[in-house]
Amino acid sequence: MTTADEEGWKAINVPESCRFNMALSIQLQTSRSWHFSSCWSGVVGDKVVQLQQLDDQNKIKYRLPIQKDVEDKEVENLVKRFLRLDTCESVSYETWGNEGHPINKYFLECSEKYKGIRMLRHDLVECLYSTICSTNNNSARTTKMVQTLCDQYGRLIGTIDGNNYYEFPTLDRLSSVSESELRSLGFGYKAKSNH
Repeated sequence: MTTADEEGWKAINVPESCRFNMALSIQLQTSRSWHFSSCWSGVVGDKVVQLQQLDDQNKIKYRLPIQKDVEDKEVENLVKRFLRLDTCESVSYETWGNEGHPINKYFLECSEKYKGIRMLRHDLVECLYSTICSTNNNSARTTKMVQTLCDQYGRLIGTIDGNNYYEFPTLDRLSSVSESELRSLGFGYKAKSNH
């Protein structure tokens, strides 16, 4: 068992163009990031990543608490890619907020209320299955369903403070799971969509 410690944190400067809409506390709860817990420890690809935003919003700290042998630049690129620090979301905000855009009325209300909403760059398979699970569900149920998929069919990466972290299962692995098996795990009518 690995225990989280205070060592190994690295910092990324948040590009100035991204600072107005970079709030991890909102972003990881609102961007269909069902694979992160409230303490900002989660799985990105096949790595457990811990994230922390500094008070000044200009830096994000990150570390890999389990996989210590990964090159620093690889981890930095992984975090930057996941958080889309290479993309200025203000362009998307302007597009989505335009009158006549299909999501205009909802987006304008949410973007004012929840400063910090950004799109994350998830693995395509995880994003697809998370979206299927989230349809007509609340966040707590969606989180539970995605976590169940990981716990039951994903590869264990490691354990931190008693919490197991699993890689999201591969498409091959998920395609071999029966509808009845998913129903027995509490997926209800979603079992057919996830099968």
